[in-house]
Amino acid sequence: MTTIAYDGRYLAADTLGVRSGNRSEHVGCKLETRDGYAFATGGFWGHWRADLIRWFIEPAKDGVKPVAKHCPTTGVEGVMLVVEADTRHCSVFTHEAPYPDPEVAPFAIGTGGDIALGAMGAGLTAMEAVALAARWDLKTGGPIDFVDLEFLDGSARGRIPWA
Repeated sequence: MTTIAYDGRYLAADTLGVRSGNRSEHVGCKLETRDGYAFATGGFWGHWRADLIRWFIEPAKDGVKPVAKHCPTTGVEGVMLVVEADTRHCSVFTHEAPYPDPEVAPFAIGTGGDIALGAMGAGLTAMEAVALAARWDLKTGGPIDFVDLEFLDGSARGRIPWA
């Protein structure tokens, strides 16, 4: 699947794609920022990332703060993590819980989520935690993408190589 980690400032994810149990050579992006939010998707939900973001933000077009509601991808394995830049409020949607499930930092999810959460608990950043998960989890790998929520305008986005 993937590993997504949030430490309260940084949102990070690996870039490995896994299809039918095989690791893909294609480097993918699982993070996106838009309208004051940082989004991370994993599993099959990555294929619908643009649609999911649009679904989440749609109420903002009328000047209404986006209201999280029942996610439309029920029945399809995946996850979407949404962090609001101003409040750092984190919500998680999954195929098992398609309604907004609030979480606090540190938080990690995916096949390497337990490893990443332990790493952040030991003081590592979200990027370091995902890199550590990539070392031990077969379905996590590739360069690590991150967003610095201090600068959600995109000036503090990056990709670091995985060692």
